[in-house]
Amino acid sequence: MHVNIQPYYNGGLSSDAGTFLLNQYEIVVNACVGKNVIVSEAGWPSAGGSHGDAVASSQDQEIAITAIYEATNGQVTFFSFGDDAWKNPPGPEQHFGIFLPSCWLCSKSRVGCAGLF
Repeated sequence: MHVNIQPYYNGGLSSDAGTFLLNQYEIVVNACVGKNVIVSEAGWPSAGGSHGDAVASSQDQEIAITAIYEATNGQVTFFSFGDDAWKNPPGPEQHFGIFLPSCWLCSKSRVGCAGLF
């Protein structure tokens, strides 16, 4: 079972993104007893406006991604590699890209991003 959990759209603080994701994950695990549950999409936008207390900024993206990474021990697929400028209408959906040449997540990853840039 693959699930997409986007804490930003819950409207909470970026620092609570990992806790929110784990709580939602547990709901799915309990509903799908005996199934392997994988978080196949999670992230936080770096721009595009706020949603409740959720702020789409580079700083909040780093806080949220770090919280999600630490809460899941890295067992998550982050969405997305780069921003998606083609998406309409303009807003946060265009700004979920997390990998930049100075990628802070790469330094935390067991594999790293060598050769990607």
